[in-house]
Amino acid sequence: NKAEIEYAGGEVDGQPLELVGNFTVRKYKPDELTDLKIRMPRVEGKKGAKVFISSMMRKEGTAYIKGFKDEYLVLDGKVPNFGLNGEIYLYDTDFTYPPDMKDIGGDYPSVLKSMNWNIRVVFQENVWYYNNYVKVKLKKDGEITVKGMGSDLTLRGKIEAQEGTFDYYLSKFDIKQGILKFSDHEKRSPLISATAEIVKQYKGRQAKITATLGGTREGSEFGRFSMDEKDREILVKFTADGLSQQEIASLVSTGKSDIKDLSEIERVLFDTITRVLVDTVNKLVDLPVKFNVEKAAEYAQDYLGPVSNPLQGTRISIETELERIKFILSTTYRGDDPLGSQIWVQEIGTRMSIKDDLTFITKVDTKGAYSLGVETIYRLDDMDLYKKEKK
Repeated sequence: NKAEIEYAGGEVDGQPLELVGNFTVRKYKPDELTDLKIRMPRVEGKKGAKVFISSMMRKEGTAYIKGFKDEYLVLDGKVPNFGLNGEIYLYDTDFTYPPDMKDIGGDYPSVLKSMNWNIRVVFQENVWYYNNYVKVKLKKDGEITVKGMGSDLTLRGKIEAQEGTFDYYLSKFDIKQGILKFSDHEKRSPLISATAEIVKQYKGRQAKITATLGGTREGSEFGRFSMDEKDREILVKFTADGLSQQEIASLVSTGKSDIKDLSEIERVLFDTITRVLVDTVNKLVDLPVKFNVEKAAEYAQDYLGPVSNPLQGTRISIETELERIKFILSTTYRGDDPLGSQIWVQEIGTRMSIKDDLTFITKVDTKGAYSLGVETIYRLDDMDLYKKEKK
């Protein structure tokens, strides 16, 4: 039940690969790896082997692998929790993290979560990082060390931005400086510092708006990012010579400088945020239901500054129809309470079409409010209806 590989070799896209080492077999499958080594000899004119993971890359890239002290990347330990030890040098690709969830299970096998990682990733020429808001080219020789089980990784290292953009509502800022680093006191929550600029037309002149991303404490250069909002300590500040905070908010969020009514800013922000969400969900959900996001008119927005929470009063609903009865299930965001907790109210309702111009409506929500109503349509341009009623 033990196999020894004295030498095995092959090529990937013209890049040679060599394998030596030992492993045990159980039920016809590898069970434990013993100093299994992979070598990727350097070839003139080639940076490494082609690599592509659709859940994490937009385009094919190139990777070169080696050990920490020699040319051999080492695999050892019990399958599927075996260790991966060495260095990966990455070239010429766009990548994202965390992986795109819709592609998980395709080329992102579960073994990656089970592995015990000890890998140093070094970013080389022409490597870009992207997500829904940011696209940034990384400076050469930035590195991240990945350690621990794939399901609970520890990250260390530092990367810097060479150039890039980030989207903030309707504005695309040019990144001038950016640093992301991992502290020895955190498992994988990074510290982030960045500066970006955008030029907007303002009253016949060009106004440069600077966005600075840092900490929430006065004078704190680095902000702390966490997937848990309660632990997040990041603040984005906007400055521009000769512009008030309300004028900056108007230019950044809507592209206009002459908006006096802040409810117009709210409307533009709300439409921008929800339009993509609605289109995406309705394409993905292959069910006889309609998904919708709208503004609940009965919940007014209370402004605490130049731009407050544009999502307050957001109603998310799904509806389906059976014969002449429409069933609607919705949840509405009423804002935050004084302790910072979000307040959501669920509601279920029906719309029963009695006639083409008459609808019976019922609604009940989790606050105990119940309502009945009738909606009627009077067609002012319907001459036949007008004559009928005159008789």
